[in-house]
Parts: sequence; C-alpha cells; structure tokens
Amino acid sequence: MKNNLRNTALFSLSLLLLISCSGVKQDVSFFIYNEADTFVSSLMNQIHSDLNQKGKSFDISYASLSQVTQNEQLAQAIENKSAKVLAVNIVDRLSASSIITKADAASLPVLFFNRAPLEEDLLAGKSAYYVGTDPTYEGKAQADLAAKLFGYPSSLSSTYDKNGDGKIQLVILKGEQGHQDTELRSRYCVTELYNLGYDVDIIASSYANWTKEEGYEAMKDIYEKYSSQIELVFCNNDDMAVGALNYLVDKKAFTKGADITSQPFPVIGVDATNIGISYIKDGLLYGTIKNDATAQAKAIAEFISYLSEGKKIDESFPYYGQMADGRTVSVKGITITKKDITE
Repeated sequence: MKNNLRNTALFSLSLLLLISCSGVKQDVSFFIYNEADTFVSSLMNQIHSDLNQKGKSFDISYASLSQVTQNEQLAQAIENKSAKVLAVNIVDRLSASSIITKADAASLPVLFFNRAPLEEDLLAGKSAYYVGTDPTYEGKAQADLAAKLFGYPSSLSSTYDKNGDGKIQLVILKGEQGHQDTELRSRYCVTELYNLGYDVDIIASSYANWTKEEGYEAMKDIYEKYSSQIELVFCNNDDMAVGALNYLVDKKAFTKGADITSQPFPVIGVDATNIGISYIKDGLLYGTIKNDATAQAKAIAEFISYLSEGKKIDESFPYYGQMADGRTVSVKGITITKKDITE
C-alpha cells in the first residue's frame, strides 16, 4: 500500500508539473485529507479507473491531515483556474463554508466526498455537492448483526451474554471526533440496539482516528481495565477493528484461524476493506458493513462528468432521484460475514 501511495504521489507531482508548464486545464483537481487512509485510497483507485474510462483528466493533492495545507492547495487551484471542478475530501468539515464561498466567487463547482461538510454550508453554495456513505444505516446494520448473535432481548444467548445479566456490555471504538460518520455510526449502533429491545451497558468508548495503530492502543487500554466484562465491540471502521484485533491476538485473547464463535466476544467493523475481509476469513472479525467504494466512485465520476462539461445537475442526472436535498448522494452498503464471503 505504501508503495502504491508513493507511486501515486510521484505520478501526481509529475502531472502537476506538466500542467503548470503546459497551461492545460484539468477536468478535476482532487484534494485528499490523508494519503494513508485505507478506505480513501481504495475509493480513489476506483475513481481514477472510472474517470479514465470517461476520458476525464485529473490531478491530486494530499493534505497530510492539515487543513492549512489543504486551504493553500485549494487557493492556488482556484487562483490559477487549473481545473473545471474541485473534488474535496476535506480535512476539517468546518472549513467547507470558506471553500464553497471562494469556489462560488470563481464560478467553480465543488464536489465534496467521503467527508461531509455541514448541511447548511453545502446548501448555501451555488454549485456544491456531496457523495458519501450512509452512516446512519451502517450503525443500524452493526446493531442488526449483533442482534443475530445475542438472540431475543428477553433471553440472550449464553454464548455472548457471558455474565448472564441480560445486558450487552459494549465497547465502541470511534473514528475522528467531529466527523459525521463517527457521530452517526456511534449513535445509531446503540440506539438501534435499544430500539430492538436490548438493554445496553456502554462500558468504554475511545476515539482511535480511523487507524490500526490507534485502534491497537485503544483496545490495549480498554482490555486491561475491562477484559472480563466485554461482550461486544463496535468499531466505526475496519482499520480500527484490525488494530484492536491485532492487540487481542498479541495478548493471546483471540486465536487466528479459530471458529468465530470460540472467540471471547464479537468485533464488528465498517468498510469491508480487503484487510477487513481477510480478518473475517481468519475468524477474528465477526462482520463488517460494506462502505461501497465502487458505487460511490461511479457517482463521483458522474458528477465530475456533468460538472466539467457545464451540465446542470437536474432531472437528467442519473442520481437525481436519490438526492433528497438536490445536493447529496448517499450510498448504502451491505452486511458481510464469513458466510457471505464463502458462499
């Protein structure tokens, strides 16, 4: 993955140099919050493929988690008018208003993706749009997966209700504080359990910023305090789940290759990344909710095609019927467990 990212960055740098020398305007300029994000990397790979098929040109800038850097990159692109469309994977969603205002002043459409601006900022723009997942659905789908394991709320399975108290002792590993997917996935995985009739005791939660490394450390801290109490772990993405499971394997609490029902408690993620799927196959990760990069990439490419050609996003746009607010396309995924992979 690191080599692929390095090659992509080198390609992008060469492309940017070529553009600056030739004065050629790209169809779209991408601005990515972090080159090390596993899901965003897979999403970008699919977007590139779809844009190539449409004959659309593009360049890429990486912000390395710095909104200041991303603001500078965007300001330069707007000033130079180097692209027909700005596609922004924003670092800090609270900065979207300023970006939209500057893009509007330059009569440039801006497409946010994966990391949503505030709804009021998006709707205030003349030509601002968003493509992403449906985090409310994903949180609910995690709860539905857990419900299949724990059984009826009035008579929980003794396999998973280890202390027999009729409650689910839950740990949540959260993504990035303030991120819309973090807040909605974390909220609805719990509220859906309540709606299904379960009594839930959240014994610990921790922000792990979407990464394997922080997922490992978060689980280490939590497990040392609550190892005998944990009955279920929800993770806002697969990378944090993988990090948590790596710690549990190192601790010899989980066994790679064992039947999933023999592990001390189920861990459920979101994204269905390649590494997440491999952990399901290894009997470590119980399940995940697919964050459909392929479907999102197609919607993003379609937006870019329309906007770069000066077309209006109206009834002729293929995704128009899915846009309740006329600005947002939300893509639902599917639930994946080992059964779904092997069939």
